[in-house]
Amino acid sequence: MLRIILGIFLFLFLVLLFIRSPWGQGIIIDKATAYVSNKTHTKVEIERLFLTFDGNLQIEGLFLEDTKGDTLIYSKSLEANVPLWAMIRGEGIGVDALKWQGLRANIIRKDSISGYNFQFLIDAFASKKTAPIAADTTAAPLNIVIGKLNFKDFDIVFEDEVVGIDSRFKIGALDAAMKTTDLEHMKFEASDLKLSDTRIKFIQTPVPKIPEENPAPLPSISVDNLTLTNVFADYQSYSDRIAAEVYIKDLFAAIPKADLANSDFEVKTFRLKNSSVVLHTETESNIVTQKVAEATEAIKQDIKAFEWPELRLAVGDLDLENNKFSYFVASAEANAGNFNPNAIVLSDLNIQANNINLKDKTAELHIEKSNFKEISGIDLKELSLKFNADDHTLKVTDLRAALNNNSVNANLRLDYPKLSALIESPEKSKVDLNIP
Repeated sequence: MLRIILGIFLFLFLVLLFIRSPWGQGIIIDKATAYVSNKTHTKVEIERLFLTFDGNLQIEGLFLEDTKGDTLIYSKSLEANVPLWAMIRGEGIGVDALKWQGLRANIIRKDSISGYNFQFLIDAFASKKTAPIAADTTAAPLNIVIGKLNFKDFDIVFEDEVVGIDSRFKIGALDAAMKTTDLEHMKFEASDLKLSDTRIKFIQTPVPKIPEENPAPLPSISVDNLTLTNVFADYQSYSDRIAAEVYIKDLFAAIPKADLANSDFEVKTFRLKNSSVVLHTETESNIVTQKVAEATEAIKQDIKAFEWPELRLAVGDLDLENNKFSYFVASAEANAGNFNPNAIVLSDLNIQANNINLKDKTAELHIEKSNFKEISGIDLKELSLKFNADDHTLKVTDLRAALNNNSVNANLRLDYPKLSALIESPEKSKVDLNIP
C-alpha cells in the first residue's frame, strides 16, 4: 500500500517537473498552439502555459490573430486560481482569483451576417452534430464562482456597426472582490471595486431599432466600497445629440442596493472631489415641430397626468467638494458678466447634504452647506435648507442663502390639493411664508 502511495506521489512529482521544465513547456505549448491553429487556420503563439496542483492556471505571452491577420487578443500574463474540486463536484465553475496584466483585444463586428471577428473560434470548436438536444429543464442553474479580480494595463477596442457602438477602454488598474455572481437572477454583489488611471471612449451612432423578443433582464448591483481615481470618460450619442466629458479625480461610494429592474436605489455614502463634468446638448434636433398652441396643449395634458415617479431613492450622505460643472446647448457660449441659461459654467462647486429620500409619494432633502461660482458673476456663497414634500404639502425650513451681496432667511409652507394641481394652478394653493 505504501509503495502504491509513494508511486502516485512520485508520478505526480515527475508530471509537475515535466510541466514546469523548458522541455515540457515546449511540448505542451507546441501541441496546444498547433491544435488551435489547425482548427482555426490562424496564428497562435504562447510563451508559457501550465496548471499547478493547487489549481492555478498560468498563461504568458498569448497571441491570437483573426482571419484577416490582425491582432484579436494579446495577453502578457494571466494567472487564474481555478476551483478544480468545486468544478469536479459540480458545485460551480469560475475562478477564485484572477490576475490579468497587459491585455490587448480588438472586438469588431461589421454586419450581422459575418458576425464578430472571433466568430471563427466558435465555428471551429462547435460541435458538428446537427441533431437538436432537448434542454434539461430539471437541471439546476449553473453556479458561476468569481472571487478576486486584479486587472492591469488593459486596452480593449469594441466596435459594433450593427448596434452603432464605437468604443475603447484603456484601464490602468481594476480590482474587485466579488461576493455574489448570479447570472440567472442578474444579481451581482461586490465588497470592493476600485478603478484607476482609466480612459473610456463610447460613441453611439444612430441605427435602426430592432425590437427584442426577449430583452435581457436588468441587473441588481451592490458595492460595499466603490472607488474611482483618475477616470476620464468621453460619451457621445449622435442620435440624441448629447455629448459628455467626465473627469473623476476622486470618487468614493457605498451602494447597498442598485436594483435597476425595480428602480430601487440605496446609497449610503457618495463623495466626489476635484472632478469635472461637461455636458453638451443640441436641442435643434429635438425641437417639437408642432404649432405653439398644440405644444402648449400637450404640455397641459402632461401636467394633468403628472404622477410621482416609481423611483425609490435613499442617499445617506452626499459630499461634493471643489468640482466643476458645465452645460452648453447647441453653440451657446458662456461669457463673464452675462448670464446665459444655455451656457452655464460652475466652478468651486461644493455641496454637503444628507437624508435624501424619494419614495411612496414623499421627498426629503437636507442641505447642510453648498456654494458655487458661475462664470457670469453669480456667486452663491451660502445655501442651506431642509426640504420635505408629499402629495399635499411642501415645506422649506431653515432656509439660509447668500447670493453675491444679498442674503435671506426664510421658512415656506405650501398646501395644495395635489402636486399636479400645484404645477397646473399654483394660485389654488395656500402659502405660509415667513421672511424675518
